[in-house]
Amino acid sequence: MGIDGVQKVGQEFYGNIGSSSFKPFEALEILRFEEMLEWEEWVCREIEFPCLKVLYIKECPKLKKDLPKHLPKLTKLEIRECKQLVCCLPMAPSIRKLELEECDDVVVRSAGSLTSLASLDISNVCKIPDELGQLHSLVELYVRFCPELKEIPPILHNLTSLKNLNIQGCESLASFPEMALPPMLEGLQIFSCPILESLPEGMMQNNTTLQYLDIHSCRSLRSLPRDIDSLKKLSIYECKKLELALPEDMTHNHYASLTQLNITNSCDSLTSFPLASFTKLEYLFIENCGNLESLYIPDGLHHVDLTSLQSLSISNCPNLVSFPRGGLPTPNLRLLRILRNCEKLKSLPQGMHTLLTSLQDLYIYDCPEIDSFPEGGLPTNLSELYIISCNKLVANPMEWGLQTLPFLRSLMIGGCEKERFPEERFLPSTLTSLEIWGFPNLKSLDNKGLQHLTSLETLEISKCEKLKSFPKQGLPSSLSRLYIQGCPLLKKRCQRNKGKEWPNISHIPCIAFDRYTKNEEVILS
Repeated sequence: MGIDGVQKVGQEFYGNIGSSSFKPFEALEILRFEEMLEWEEWVCREIEFPCLKVLYIKECPKLKKDLPKHLPKLTKLEIRECKQLVCCLPMAPSIRKLELEECDDVVVRSAGSLTSLASLDISNVCKIPDELGQLHSLVELYVRFCPELKEIPPILHNLTSLKNLNIQGCESLASFPEMALPPMLEGLQIFSCPILESLPEGMMQNNTTLQYLDIHSCRSLRSLPRDIDSLKKLSIYECKKLELALPEDMTHNHYASLTQLNITNSCDSLTSFPLASFTKLEYLFIENCGNLESLYIPDGLHHVDLTSLQSLSISNCPNLVSFPRGGLPTPNLRLLRILRNCEKLKSLPQGMHTLLTSLQDLYIYDCPEIDSFPEGGLPTNLSELYIISCNKLVANPMEWGLQTLPFLRSLMIGGCEKERFPEERFLPSTLTSLEIWGFPNLKSLDNKGLQHLTSLETLEISKCEKLKSFPKQGLPSSLSRLYIQGCPLLKKRCQRNKGKEWPNISHIPCIAFDRYTKNEEVILS
């Protein structure tokens, strides 16, 4: 590895072979040649590597010819950045994985003879040769960073065992073959193919197994095939022109089996999201969809079955104004997150108390127009509540009704202008974790609001620049972890043994200041 002066690997590499009984490298299983910049020739002749399982040849730009002819036990071969290598790959009846990068067309074509291959990764090649259509045992195919590749050839359909196809960084790829996907394909990923405009409607004709479709950074892509009834997971990133097939009349559900949907910075045409079209959906994540205005259920539909939905996250959708009229009929929803820059949203889903009976985690972040929780209050099963940068909502905390939540364990409140916190009888005694974040005007903590927290184990205080003292009566005796970050006045007064606040916190086993992580606690005994 990295032996720049070597130009030839010949007889001396194998030792004394004068004796017919001598067999070099008889037990060798892994062999690497890397960064041999002057290496031109590997003299193999009749030398065998009877037990070799893995062979790497990387960054040997002058290597021109010859590889071992027969490697009976080889299972993995990797050749990278050997542009001048022009020869056939070894006969390797046991090989399962092959990776080729910047290799000559002769090398790539010869991969078609390795009929036991299960995984093939080719990158920086000009085209996919027809010979690869003979790989009937291939399960995974990766085609990556091939800037001159213009099309995926029809031989793709011959790969009858293929389950996963990954195409990435092919800047000139304009089309897929006008024929069906391999019949056993389960996962299709297409990343960074900027001029690809569409996937053919006929691609699902003979495939009923596709379950995962991941489209990333295909800025010209406008449509997906309509009939993907088998699809379970769909992820769309950075595809602004893409239009989803979302029927209004529900005559045919194109996503009848879909359980996970992720839309990020995509689908500019999407203004209303029809929840009723996704009756099997378990996880829905929508982020950076600038034109999305609403999630809706048509008025004419009664008893919509959304019992599968467990997680709903909406982030950075500045034009979102409403949820479905009457609320979300999602009795098994456990996580609801509305995050970052949903500045026009004025209210949360109606009837949360009765409709979201399984809700455990609620995150509301940067929703400045929300001023109250829905009538009836919060679901009683709630265990984690995060409210950040919602000034109107935080203005009336006593209306939240936290005392009625018997299972609330974790509470985070942030981005607030209050000078004193928390109000008396605001926090429930069930809390085990409390985080106070981003109170720029907070000067003191109210003892009456903390003294009853007999179960509190973790207290985190962050970015409260004016806070300099704890209650005179001290913090709850149950506290075992105290994290202080971005509070310079308080930090100074909490110095061990000499700070004025040290007597109030000395009983706490774990205390951490600034740049802490919960896995790297500073323990003060």
